[in-house]
Amino acid sequence: MIWYNRILGFILIGVNCIFIFRNAVQGMGCPSVPMISGILEMVLRMIAIFILIPRFDFIAVALADAAAWFGALTVNMIAYFVIFHRKYTE
Repeated sequence: MIWYNRILGFILIGVNCIFIFRNAVQGMGCPSVPMISGILEMVLRMIAIFILIPRFDFIAVALADAAAWFGALTVNMIAYFVIFHRKYTE
């Protein structure tokens, strides 16, 4: 249990960034990107669980959360910078 808290505590900053970028992308008029990132989060979590549970047991749950959040953050950050560049720079 202590590993779970340590891993998720370390990754919690990334989760906060997900909320910022997801809301920014949605506010810029692209609601489909956050929906896609949510689906990607679920898929990455399932893939990570199937791959990591035989090796890491319960720690795989925390690692799966971290992998899902990293994937969602990546999608939302890329979308944010692309949309921002298209709409607000000339």
